[in-house]
Amino acid sequence: MKKSIVYVLGILMMTLTSCQANGSFKYQISGQLPDSTWHDQVLYLSDMNTGDVLDSAVVKGDSYVFRGKATENAICQIKFGRPAVRFILEKGNMTVDHDVMAVSGTALNDSVHTYLTEMYTLMSAAATEEQWQQMASDFTLPILKANADNLYGTYALWFTLWAAQPKGDLFDQLLAVASQDAKDFAPIKAFVVRNEAVKNTVAGKMFTDFTIPGGNLDGSDAKLSDYVGKGKYILVD
Repeated sequence: MKKSIVYVLGILMMTLTSCQANGSFKYQISGQLPDSTWHDQVLYLSDMNTGDVLDSAVVKGDSYVFRGKATENAICQIKFGRPAVRFILEKGNMTVDHDVMAVSGTALNDSVHTYLTEMYTLMSAAATEEQWQQMASDFTLPILKANADNLYGTYALWFTLWAAQPKGDLFDQLLAVASQDAKDFAPIKAFVVRNEAVKNTVAGKMFTDFTIPGGNLDGSDAKLSDYVGKGKYILVD
């Protein structure tokens, strides 16, 4: 009998050690839609960084529940057509707020929920697109500094770039205080690439010269610099 008890305890300890080693945690995400339009349809939980589908749930009436395990926190989305609910997948029980299209119930998501509510208020108060970009950037900047070590900071940067689309110095100021993890987040990297492309095509920006071997009618090499700024129309394909 004693041997059996020792054996069972050993198995339990091995199981607990295994769970701790791989860092897995349980999550539950509950939501209630405005009506039963989505009844019996499948919703998908996907990782915004990798695009991988992590989980699925079937809507029953107007309600749905995701239950599962994950090995690390991640910025995820649940799509209901457009728009999607974007949030931080983390340990605990989470509830979707379809009015704000955010999630609450865990530490990081409660912060994101408050952040989104404030950002929507700023958006409504802004008189122009430029004012909205400035207000959004000013509000988000200290949040990035205070949350460089967690996904709340990454989420706030992504949302500002997506919703306000700050340009020029505002964009650069936000990226300057962002963590490397935030900069490596795929949707943010896409904004960085687009911003660099815009910078390279603004009026007055020096063009990149190149040579086309044998590009002239006489067979000599043709340089872009031979034509730019000399009263000639240039089409580069």
